[in-house]
Amino acid sequence: SSGINAEYGRETKAKCTKLARQMELIEISLHDIIRYLKQNYNEYELEGLSGQYKCLRPEGKNQTRCTECLPCCIFNVVQYFHSRSTEALVKCTRNSLDAIRRRFIISTANQFMKSSRDHAQEPKPPLFRADICLAIPQTVMKPSLDDVQGCLNKAVQMLLQACQTIKDWGKPDPEDGRHKIFWKAISEHKDIQKVVIILNTIVNSTIVEVNAALSSFNHFNYLWKDNKDDEL
Repeated sequence: SSGINAEYGRETKAKCTKLARQMELIEISLHDIIRYLKQNYNEYELEGLSGQYKCLRPEGKNQTRCTECLPCCIFNVVQYFHSRSTEALVKCTRNSLDAIRRRFIISTANQFMKSSRDHAQEPKPPLFRADICLAIPQTVMKPSLDDVQGCLNKAVQMLLQACQTIKDWGKPDPEDGRHKIFWKAISEHKDIQKVVIILNTIVNSTIVEVNAALSSFNHFNYLWKDNKDDEL
Protein backbone atom coordinates (compact mmCIF):
# COMPACT_ATOMS: atom_id res chain seq x y z
CA SER A 1 0.00 0.00 0.00
CA SER A 2 0.99 3.65 -0.32
CA GLY A 3 1.29 3.94 3.44
CA ILE A 4 3.74 1.05 3.63
CA ASN A 5 5.71 2.47 0.71
CA ALA A 6 5.91 5.86 2.43
CA GLU A 7 7.12 4.32 5.71
CA TYR A 8 9.62 2.12 3.88
CA GLY A 9 10.88 5.13 1.92
CA ARG A 10 11.36 7.23 5.06
CA GLU A 11 13.23 4.48 6.89
CA THR A 12 15.44 3.75 3.89
CA LYS A 13 16.33 7.42 3.41
CA ALA A 14 17.04 7.84 7.12
CA LYS A 15 19.45 4.89 7.12
CA CYS A 16 21.17 6.13 3.94
CA THR A 17 21.55 9.60 5.47
CA LYS A 18 23.24 8.04 8.49
CA LEU A 19 25.44 5.95 6.20
CA ALA A 20 26.35 9.05 4.16
CA ARG A 21 27.51 10.78 7.34
CA GLN A 22 29.65 7.78 8.29
CA MET A 23 31.27 7.81 4.84
CA GLU A 24 31.98 11.53 5.25
CA LEU A 25 33.61 10.91 8.63
CA ILE A 26 35.85 8.22 7.12
CA GLU A 27 37.09 10.69 4.49
CA ILE A 28 37.62 13.43 7.09
CA SER A 29 39.55 11.05 9.36
CA LEU A 30 41.76 9.88 6.52
CA HIS A 31 42.69 13.44 5.53
CA ASP A 32 43.31 14.30 9.19
CA ILE A 33 45.86 11.48 9.30
CA ILE A 34 47.48 12.72 6.08
CA ARG A 35 47.71 16.28 7.47
CA TYR A 36 49.33 14.90 10.60
CA LEU A 37 51.90 12.99 8.54
CA LYS A 38 52.72 16.10 6.50
CA GLN A 39 54.01 17.76 9.65
CA ASN A 40 56.99 15.40 9.56
CA TYR A 41 58.16 16.51 6.09
CA ASN A 42 60.14 19.55 5.00
CA GLU A 43 59.10 22.02 2.30
CA TYR A 44 60.93 20.13 -0.44
CA GLU A 45 59.32 16.81 0.52
CA LEU A 46 55.86 18.41 0.61
CA GLU A 47 56.03 19.11 -3.12
CA GLY A 48 53.04 17.49 -4.84
CA LEU A 49 51.25 16.76 -1.55
CA SER A 50 48.27 18.95 -2.31
CA GLY A 51 45.26 18.68 -4.58
CA GLN A 52 45.34 15.41 -6.50
CA TYR A 53 48.80 14.34 -5.24
CA LYS A 54 50.46 14.83 -8.61
CA CYS A 55 53.19 12.32 -9.40
CA LEU A 56 56.74 13.74 -9.31
CA ARG A 57 58.19 11.15 -11.68
CA PRO A 58 55.53 10.07 -14.22
CA GLU A 59 56.56 7.17 -16.45
CA GLY A 60 56.18 6.43 -20.15
CA LYS A 61 54.33 8.25 -22.90
CA ASN A 62 51.07 8.08 -20.99
CA GLN A 63 52.69 9.69 -17.95
CA THR A 64 51.44 7.00 -15.59
CA ARG A 65 52.13 7.21 -11.89
CA CYS A 66 55.47 5.88 -10.69
CA THR A 67 53.86 4.58 -7.45
CA GLU A 68 57.13 5.28 -5.61
CA CYS A 69 57.25 9.02 -4.96
CA LEU A 70 55.59 10.37 -1.82
CA PRO A 71 52.55 11.92 -3.59
CA CYS A 72 51.90 8.58 -5.33
CA CYS A 73 52.17 6.70 -2.04
CA ILE A 74 49.60 8.97 -0.39
CA PHE A 75 47.40 8.85 -3.49
CA ASN A 76 47.44 5.04 -3.33
CA VAL A 77 46.46 5.12 0.35
CA VAL A 78 43.50 7.38 -0.41
CA GLN A 79 42.46 5.17 -3.32
CA TYR A 80 42.75 2.07 -1.17
CA PHE A 81 40.36 3.38 1.49
CA HIS A 82 38.06 4.79 -1.19
CA SER A 83 37.88 1.37 -2.86
CA ARG A 84 37.24 -0.38 0.46
CA SER A 85 34.49 2.11 1.26
CA THR A 86 32.88 1.56 -2.14
CA GLU A 87 33.03 -2.21 -1.62
CA ALA A 88 31.41 -1.80 1.81
CA LEU A 89 28.54 0.22 0.29
CA VAL A 90 28.03 -2.37 -2.44
CA LYS A 91 28.04 -5.18 0.14
CA CYS A 92 25.59 -3.30 2.37
CA THR A 93 23.20 -2.72 -0.54
CA ARG A 94 23.52 -6.30 -1.77
CA ASN A 95 22.83 -7.67 1.71
CA SER A 96 19.69 -5.55 1.94
CA LEU A 97 18.46 -6.85 -1.41
CA ASP A 98 19.44 -10.41 -0.49
CA ALA A 99 17.43 -10.15 2.73
CA ILE A 100 14.34 -9.51 0.60
CA ARG A 101 15.20 -12.34 -1.79
CA ARG A 102 15.68 -14.87 1.03
CA ARG A 103 12.21 -14.14 2.37
CA PHE A 104 10.79 -15.43 -0.92
CA ILE A 105 12.77 -18.66 -1.00
CA ILE A 106 10.11 -20.45 1.06
CA SER A 107 6.95 -20.60 -1.00
CA THR A 108 4.20 -18.43 0.43
CA ALA A 109 1.67 -20.83 -1.03
CA ASN A 110 3.15 -23.77 0.87
CA GLN A 111 3.10 -21.71 4.04
CA PHE A 112 -0.58 -21.00 3.44
CA MET A 113 -1.40 -24.68 2.91
CA LYS A 114 0.30 -25.80 6.12
CA SER A 115 -1.51 -25.88 9.42
CA SER A 116 -0.13 -23.75 12.21
CA ARG A 117 0.57 -27.00 14.05
CA ASP A 118 3.15 -27.85 11.38
CA HIS A 119 5.38 -25.00 12.49
CA ALA A 120 7.81 -25.76 15.29
CA GLN A 121 8.17 -22.02 15.82
CA GLU A 122 6.26 -18.88 14.98
CA PRO A 123 6.80 -18.02 11.28
CA LYS A 124 8.11 -14.63 10.25
CA PRO A 125 5.47 -12.07 9.30
CA PRO A 126 4.92 -11.91 5.53
CA LEU A 127 6.40 -9.12 3.43
CA PHE A 128 3.09 -8.86 1.59
CA ARG A 129 -0.38 -9.94 2.58
CA ALA A 130 -3.02 -10.93 0.02
CA ASP A 131 -6.62 -12.13 0.23
CA ILE A 132 -8.29 -14.98 -1.62
CA CYS A 133 -11.57 -13.69 -2.99
CA LEU A 134 -14.47 -15.22 -4.84
CA ALA A 135 -14.86 -13.82 -8.36
CA ILE A 136 -17.49 -16.19 -9.78
CA PRO A 137 -16.80 -18.61 -11.36
CA GLN A 138 -13.32 -18.75 -9.81
CA THR A 139 -11.25 -17.73 -6.81
CA VAL A 140 -8.60 -15.05 -7.25
CA MET A 141 -5.84 -13.44 -5.25
CA LYS A 142 -6.07 -9.74 -4.42
CA PRO A 143 -3.81 -7.92 -4.91
CA SER A 144 -2.63 -9.94 -7.89
CA LEU A 145 0.87 -11.30 -8.32
CA ASP A 146 1.58 -8.54 -10.86
CA ASP A 147 0.54 -5.90 -8.32
CA VAL A 148 2.73 -7.42 -5.62
CA GLN A 149 5.65 -7.71 -8.05
CA GLY A 150 5.19 -4.07 -9.02
CA CYS A 151 5.24 -3.03 -5.37
CA LEU A 152 8.43 -5.02 -4.76
CA ASN A 153 10.10 -3.51 -7.83
CA LYS A 154 9.26 -0.05 -6.54
CA ALA A 155 10.75 -0.88 -3.14
CA VAL A 156 13.98 -2.08 -4.79
CA GLN A 157 14.25 1.12 -6.82
CA MET A 158 13.57 3.24 -3.74
CA LEU A 159 16.43 1.47 -1.96
CA LEU A 160 18.84 2.10 -4.85
CA GLN A 161 17.74 5.71 -5.32
CA ALA A 162 18.24 6.42 -1.62
CA CYS A 163 21.95 5.76 -2.22
CA GLN A 164 22.04 8.99 -4.22
CA THR A 165 22.35 10.86 -0.92
CA ILE A 166 25.79 9.31 -0.32
CA LYS A 167 28.43 11.71 -1.66
CA ASP A 168 31.62 10.43 -3.22
CA TRP A 169 34.96 11.59 -1.87
CA GLY A 170 36.69 14.68 -3.18
CA LYS A 171 35.82 18.28 -3.84
CA PRO A 172 32.64 19.43 -5.61
CA ASP A 173 32.65 19.82 -9.39
CA PRO A 174 34.09 23.30 -10.14
CA GLU A 175 31.48 23.92 -12.85
CA ASP A 176 28.23 23.15 -11.03
CA GLY A 177 29.43 22.87 -7.42
CA ARG A 178 27.96 19.39 -7.05
CA HIS A 179 29.59 16.41 -5.42
CA LYS A 180 29.89 13.15 -7.27
CA ILE A 181 27.90 10.34 -5.67
CA PHE A 182 28.51 6.64 -5.05
CA TRP A 183 25.18 5.75 -6.68
CA LYS A 184 26.58 4.80 -10.10
CA ALA A 185 29.24 2.53 -8.60
CA ILE A 186 26.54 0.84 -6.53
CA SER A 187 23.67 0.57 -9.02
CA GLU A 188 25.87 -0.61 -11.91
CA HIS A 189 27.83 -3.17 -9.89
CA LYS A 190 27.39 -6.67 -11.30
CA ASP A 191 26.45 -8.19 -7.93
CA ILE A 192 23.73 -5.58 -7.39
CA GLN A 193 22.35 -5.97 -10.91
CA LYS A 194 22.27 -9.76 -10.49
CA VAL A 195 20.09 -9.57 -7.37
CA VAL A 196 17.87 -6.86 -8.89
CA ILE A 197 17.21 -9.07 -11.94
CA ILE A 198 16.18 -11.94 -9.64
CA LEU A 199 13.90 -9.70 -7.59
CA ASN A 200 12.25 -8.30 -10.72
CA THR A 201 10.58 -11.68 -11.33
CA ILE A 202 10.69 -13.41 -7.95
CA VAL A 203 7.02 -12.84 -7.04
CA ASN A 204 5.65 -13.93 -10.41
CA SER A 205 7.82 -17.05 -10.19
CA THR A 206 5.48 -18.34 -7.45
CA ILE A 207 2.51 -18.54 -9.84
CA VAL A 208 2.42 -22.38 -9.75
CA GLU A 209 2.24 -22.47 -5.93
CA VAL A 210 -0.33 -19.66 -5.83
CA ASN A 211 -2.54 -21.39 -8.41
CA ALA A 212 -2.31 -24.58 -6.37
CA ALA A 213 -3.48 -22.70 -3.28
CA LEU A 214 -6.37 -21.15 -5.21
CA SER A 215 -7.33 -24.56 -6.63
CA SER A 216 -7.67 -25.94 -3.13
CA PHE A 217 -10.97 -24.06 -2.90
CA ASN A 218 -12.41 -25.76 -5.99
CA HIS A 219 -14.23 -28.36 -3.93
CA PHE A 220 -16.48 -25.55 -2.70
CA ASN A 221 -17.43 -24.46 -6.22
CA TYR A 222 -20.77 -26.28 -6.05
CA LEU A 223 -21.93 -23.41 -3.85
CA TRP A 224 -21.85 -21.00 -6.77
CA LYS A 225 -21.93 -23.30 -9.79
CA ASP A 226 -25.06 -25.20 -8.82
CA ASN A 227 -28.43 -23.92 -7.62
CA LYS A 228 -27.75 -22.51 -4.15
CA ASP A 229 -31.28 -23.22 -2.86
CA ASP A 230 -31.12 -26.85 -3.94
CA GLU A 231 -27.70 -27.35 -2.39
CA LEU A 232 -28.66 -25.67 0.86
